Amino acid sequence: MRGAKRGSPTLTRGGEQLKYTHATTGKTQPKVLPEVDGLCWDAIEALPAAVYMTDAEGYITFYNEAAVTLWGCRPELGDSKFCGFWKLYWPDGTPLPHDECPMAMALRQKRPIHGKEAVAERPDGTRIHFIPYPTPLFDPTGRLTGAVNMLVDISERRRAEQDNQRLTAIVDASKDATRAEQALVERNIVLALAGRAAHVGSFAYDVETEIMEITDDYAAIHGFLEGTVKLPRSEYLATVHPEDVEQIELARRDAFRERRSECSAEYRIIRPGGEVRWVEIRSFISYDSNGHPKRVVGVSIDATDRKQAELRLAQRNTQLELASKAGRVGSFVIDCSTRPCQPVSRLCDPPRPT
Repeated sequence: MRGAKRGSPTLTRGGEQLKYTHATTGKTQPKVLPEVDGLCWDAIEALPAAVYMTDAEGYITFYNEAAVTLWGCRPELGDSKFCGFWKLYWPDGTPLPHDECPMAMALRQKRPIHGKEAVAERPDGTRIHFIPYPTPLFDPTGRLTGAVNMLVDISERRRAEQDNQRLTAIVDASKDATRAEQALVERNIVLALAGRAAHVGSFAYDVETEIMEITDDYAAIHGFLEGTVKLPRSEYLATVHPEDVEQIELARRDAFRERRSECSAEYRIIRPGGEVRWVEIRSFISYDSNGHPKRVVGVSIDATDRKQAELRLAQRNTQLELASKAGRVGSFVIDCSTRPCQPVSRLCDPPRPT
């Protein structure tokens, strides 16, 4: 079917020229067969799908204009083999040699190879996804004479699938973000409820700016206006009892100097209206690579009830001690297992010698 000279534009069989000139396009094409499965050359040329043919050895002997558009080039008849694409790849990006492409497989195995997706690269570098449908051709005696192949461009479908996958990923990520956001909101609600029950508020600030970020419970403890979320640390210090300000600043300076990660203190605050309350703070300090304090995060606990209870207990103990001395009242403890009497304070003074 092919002439002996490689690359020759003229194909011969027994001296007979196998090319003809297309009446409409003026393009020279081979006359290997008068028709393919009942389709004349003009019908194949007019198909919008890319169609081409090869001889039994795989050399391209015919292609229509749709194939030229898909390939991005016009290969030499009788010179290019198996396929007109510049480069081929499997869908996973693995290079696909031309002699291992579906057309080559169909010729070797003498059977149609359908449904195998591949990726082609044109000379300009653009890539397309396509599915080939190579089918071997036989003469009446059963001898392999070549093959015909139709190439279906599925690039748009692949892009639609990829867009759908990206959209699905975005939707899934959005759902995950929504769930995470909802969980965070619920966690903050639980923490807020716990903070209100325990009279605990939280705060954080950068040491460089000293702009405090505070929660609603922190604002409530210190008597700041409802809705306050940020304020200079100087405003916070203005609520501290004047006798306790130096104590707080000293504790912070010592912690920074010693690069401690934690710091705590108890002090009094004066709320609007003059009410005095006790507050305990516990904070965590982070440092930069040079060891300089960077950020402080902590909690503020309303310790007024505890401090008042401690004060009442101390007052009762003092009163009891005074009563014991005035009324000559003592106390004792008995261990029931050994029954010794352990005096806590003397019931009476020992007799004086006469």
